[in-house]
Amino acid sequence: MTIATVTAITGQAWARDADGNLRELSIGDTLQEGEVLVTADGASVELDFGDNLDPTVIQGGQEVAMTPDLGGEEAVAEEEATALDEDLEALLTAIDEGEGDLLAELDPTAAGAGPGGGAEGGHSFVMLARIAEPLSPLSYEFGMGALDSGEFPEDEFIAQAEEEVVEEPVMGLVSFELLGMEGAVNLGGSSIVEDENFLIVATVDTPPTGTPLEITLSNGQQITIAVGEITGQVAFESREDDFFIQGDETIGLSVADTSGGGYDELTIGDVPSLTVVDDNDTTTVTLDDVTVNEAQQLVYTASVDNAPQGAFSVTLNNGVVINFADGALTGSSEPQPAQGEDVYLDADSFPISIASTSGGNYEALDTTDTATVTITDTTDTTTVTLDDVTVNEAQQLV
Repeated sequence: MTIATVTAITGQAWARDADGNLRELSIGDTLQEGEVLVTADGASVELDFGDNLDPTVIQGGQEVAMTPDLGGEEAVAEEEATALDEDLEALLTAIDEGEGDLLAELDPTAAGAGPGGGAEGGHSFVMLARIAEPLSPLSYEFGMGALDSGEFPEDEFIAQAEEEVVEEPVMGLVSFELLGMEGAVNLGGSSIVEDENFLIVATVDTPPTGTPLEITLSNGQQITIAVGEITGQVAFESREDDFFIQGDETIGLSVADTSGGGYDELTIGDVPSLTVVDDNDTTTVTLDDVTVNEAQQLVYTASVDNAPQGAFSVTLNNGVVINFADGALTGSSEPQPAQGEDVYLDADSFPISIASTSGGNYEALDTTDTATVTITDTTDTTTVTLDDVTVNEAQQLV
């Protein structure tokens, strides 16, 4: 049995039979009893039910069962759909006179009267076979399966109530933790040494829908949590390693902005802080051996494998100070006397070591090196002169 004919269609729509088979609909196709009209999202279908009324518009995303009560009915005879003239005249007269019992003035109904009469008598009324008005598709939309249960006003109110259900707002809570690059240790609130990188991990309790959740940190880095996921991360690079004291540096990040994820309300937790500390890289001081002769002046020299930041000085165990300029890899002392020239064999050698240092801004120093100072003799000639002696034979000779 044909229930309706498709008169217009926008988008896609199908007829589904009792076995679940789908056939795509086009203008002029008919829908049979027992089939279900299925409309795609955004589509619309106009149906002519053969009842001489304007076509009915079914909006997208709907399923409407085709039942006989949706089809056209035979028109009710005019004499059955209108009140009799004599009945109306009697009713109006009774009302105008206003005397006696209104029901007693009217003719009683016959037993077994039409569909409006009671078995024991009573009032009569007009039964309308069908009243229909065209509905604008912009102001009314059939609810899911709203036509499955007959033409009862209660069903219409139920369908409208279903459409007016307010969805709960989508809430989200984002929390953060700091992990080592291996992902095992929570670093929040602790410290790491310079040049040690770490991960900033964001976790949301409700996965994003529609679009990813983008979290922009105060340093410009972004954390992305994909649709359907609950975590995202970004690597943070701490300051570069060096040999100089920079002191403790606290890293305090915050969230500058968020976007996407389909949330009605998103609560953002704090990003834990972290302290970057020096790692005590060692700079080595090397003393140079010195060899001079006793007549020369002695200059002590030394070197470092990392140039100092600012002036740097090394004090030797003999009190001599070796000075380094800012950024210089080598330093030297003021000239010192060796031991002075003489005619004696007094060559000498002795060790020197570092007693203390100052400046340079080094994280750590290795000052264990020693050196040897060697003083050689000069070759000074001493002349021996013999004196002539004259004595007589009786004297002693000296």
